[in-house]
Amino acid sequence: MKICVIGSGYVGLVTGICFASNDKHNLVFFDKNKKKIEALKENKIDIYEKNLPKRFQSAKKNNKIIFSTKLTDSINNSKVIFVTVGTPINKKGNIDLSQIKDVTYQIASILKKSNSYKVIIYKSTIPPGTISNYCLPIIEKITKKKNGVDFGIASNPEFLREGSAVYDFENPKKIVIGTNDKKTKKIILSIYKNYISNNKIISVNIETSEMIKYFSNSFFALLISFGNQLGNFCEKINVDFMEVLQAVGWDNRFFTKKGNKKPDFLKYLIPGIGYGGSCFPKDIKTLVQTAKKNSANLSILREVDKVNESQSKIIANKIFKILKDNKRIKKILILGATFKENTDDLRNSTSIDLINYLSSKNLDISIYDPILVKKNYNQKSFFNNKVKFLYNLKTIRKYNMIVINNRSLEFRKLLKDYKSKNDIFFFDSRRFFDKKNFKNYNGSGI
Repeated sequence: MKICVIGSGYVGLVTGICFASNDKHNLVFFDKNKKKIEALKENKIDIYEKNLPKRFQSAKKNNKIIFSTKLTDSINNSKVIFVTVGTPINKKGNIDLSQIKDVTYQIASILKKSNSYKVIIYKSTIPPGTISNYCLPIIEKITKKKNGVDFGIASNPEFLREGSAVYDFENPKKIVIGTNDKKTKKIILSIYKNYISNNKIISVNIETSEMIKYFSNSFFALLISFGNQLGNFCEKINVDFMEVLQAVGWDNRFFTKKGNKKPDFLKYLIPGIGYGGSCFPKDIKTLVQTAKKNSANLSILREVDKVNESQSKIIANKIFKILKDNKRIKKILILGATFKENTDDLRNSTSIDLINYLSSKNLDISIYDPILVKKNYNQKSFFNNKVKFLYNLKTIRKYNMIVINNRSLEFRKLLKDYKSKNDIFFFDSRRFFDKKNFKNYNGSGI
């Protein structure tokens, strides 16, 4: 099938490249940014994602992918149009839908002159009601055509985890299709034919599809903030939260029916430095604002946001106390700067917040992040002059304190030689390691 992807950001790149590596699809990437398109033509992908370059090369080798800055040609030569443009939030915490609006108007103007049935699929995360109350009326008004008869429109949210996005795309736990007509649904199912089974398809109306994405992200954010807040409380009363969680996890109400397997969501309750990235912070704020506009109260999510924003400062204060009690700590090494492991994404990284708190005290701080090293980042692009960015760990033994900020497997291998060392202090902000293996160990919820 001929597919057009509008937008070459994270979601657009992963979606388009994965589809293009499928023998049954031909893909055209559109982006109004000429520099991005030229970079893709030169095999330059501006995000780090495991296996994505391999899929990209396969698609290009088989002539399954082309790049364009001409939207009219891109749409006219495609049957399906995926909209993957950005939906950031502004300084007031309100979602910015200007890119969605612009693209919708442009698509409508092109469809007005088209005689073929095309399907517009919004993959960008947008508030419930956006497609039905805004996008669809615009397209029908401009084109003078009817949804389900002359064209199709749908919501198809992504559930990709940064660091394992290719795997998630090719092995989806679920595919959500939000549409109001059978013809559009049938076309979308044919696109995903190689990736689905009947029990993975969730077919709902458009508004429900949009809401599923927000519910999912807000639920995981809720778990993270809940775990962090209880972890902070347990620390005050000298209780190890991890022991509490382990016991609670044995409750058979958490078990799946097959094999008494504990669900993965329990790991989100492990105390840590908080959530970051491009999705959770943005989506929580957007859902709260959308609820407010509809005279609904989502006060619990406002608190989730507040707890998360305070967590990095709480961690910083714990480290300050350790430094106060141990004057021999002179040099600090921070392992991990991105918001999670196996990604180069620094957006809303709580690790950066922590680094800023620590660097405000004029401490001798160095940072090492394995993915940023691979991407050859310039430290000046995201760190101030008070911290040093390391490109290798040859000098690791000169540091008195090591702070672990994400769960990179490289860190596990690196620190195996430091178990039971008396002269090094560890602060594990992600509870990645077993505290029993380290003499001077501290972390979240301890």
